[in-house]
Amino acid sequence: MNFSALLVVPLIAPLASADDWYVDAVNGDNSNGGTAATDAWRTITYALEQIGPGAGDTLHLLPGVYDAAHGEVFPFVPQGQLTVTGDGGREVTILSSPADAFSIGTESGSVDLTVTDVTIVDSADAFDILVASVGDVTLTVSDVVIRGCNYGVDMYAHELFGFHCVDLTRVEIVDGNRGVDVANSDWNMIDLELVDCTFKNLTAGVYVEAGLDCDNSTTIDRCRILGCTGGVSSIAWMPGTASVAVRNSVIAGGSVGVYVETGSVLRCTIANNSNTGVGFWTQRWVRESIVYGNGTDLGANVTATDCNVGDMLPPGAGNISVDPLFRDPEHHDYRLGFHTGCVDAIPTSNGPDLTGFERGNDGDLNHHGAGDMGALELRTLAAPQAVGIGKKLAIEVHADPGDFTVLWLARSLQLPTPVATPFGDRWLPEPLLELVATHKVQTSDPVLHTVYVPDLPILIGQPFSFQALSRSSAAFSGAGWTDAVTVMVTP
Repeated sequence: MNFSALLVVPLIAPLASADDWYVDAVNGDNSNGGTAATDAWRTITYALEQIGPGAGDTLHLLPGVYDAAHGEVFPFVPQGQLTVTGDGGREVTILSSPADAFSIGTESGSVDLTVTDVTIVDSADAFDILVASVGDVTLTVSDVVIRGCNYGVDMYAHELFGFHCVDLTRVEIVDGNRGVDVANSDWNMIDLELVDCTFKNLTAGVYVEAGLDCDNSTTIDRCRILGCTGGVSSIAWMPGTASVAVRNSVIAGGSVGVYVETGSVLRCTIANNSNTGVGFWTQRWVRESIVYGNGTDLGANVTATDCNVGDMLPPGAGNISVDPLFRDPEHHDYRLGFHTGCVDAIPTSNGPDLTGFERGNDGDLNHHGAGDMGALELRTLAAPQAVGIGKKLAIEVHADPGDFTVLWLARSLQLPTPVATPFGDRWLPEPLLELVATHKVQTSDPVLHTVYVPDLPILIGQPFSFQALSRSSAAFSGAGWTDAVTVMVTP
């Protein structure tokens, strides 16, 4: 027998092709072929029946409302590998059902489901996952709004030795019961990753439970968890583990901020929770964070380093206890005020903050940049990166309270490398500098300057760069150049 030939056969055997299918709740018809936007089916229910177990297929949803009134039968039960995407974006692609929107199980094998650019409203669960037979589940959700649902993601896995992944990116889960709830048993693992997500007005933001001999690993990065009774919590039945790492996130305005079995909190703002700010079941650490205004800022088993803790000065290097001068905490605005002690407090801090802004800028205008405590780096000048013609451009500029800032403009891109001056780095080309305005800053909040962009098509595509020279008592020269921002003019 030619064993080498047997080994080659699987390599040259044809693979199942990945196809694109189309559904249009407004103009589609289930008698169509579903192969193009002009030949779309009417319902997702019918499309899933035709596709069967997906082999990497993509189901395109045209703008419309997908509900029972339009012929849908919920829940949707995807199989195999499938992507469901709203071609017009989440604002105009709506899935609505009093039942679960998606029900995922492994009775027919492993499931790999990706959902993007849709809104799911008023469902029991947006994604209900029950793994009771052999097979793994991978759920990837991005650019999705989940509103008014009992659970955003509700997962329970109790088959033997499974490995499951749930990844949410730029997902908003608001006005419901629980945002993400994952639990397991019978020696399996769940990997949960949440990036750039918002959880708001929920009974629980993120809840993780690990059964006996099970491992759950959770990463929460650049997320906002606001007004949730429980922000982030986990529990494990020994010898299982439910480890949660929270980074660059704001958790505020609820009852409990973070209370987990094991894990870490790094560069977060955890504030104004009526009960505990941060606590652990086992001894773990909080670093470079602001834990302020909670009922009890630090609960059990917390080691703090380089943190601002409001109700105490905890032992540990770099800890302080000062007012962070939050901009508007009643409306969940936890940006820092100018000259708070949280600014430029972390010399080695790097990477993006909650908004994606790179840490290490010169937050107090003393000509030496460093990282700030908490989730949000102080930007001494802030503006959007684009503005349309005929629109207003809002620019925020800091300076010492009671002192002045001078706003400058260059009708060009910033310099590739800055020019060193007695007032720090200037990023605008000097021959093109134009004075925009001089303002007196009254409080630790920035002054707001508004520029009206003329409704002239000739401006489209042109860059305008802004930088301010602001007074600062921290600067040895008495003033410093702020951050620079380039704004592109769009239609």
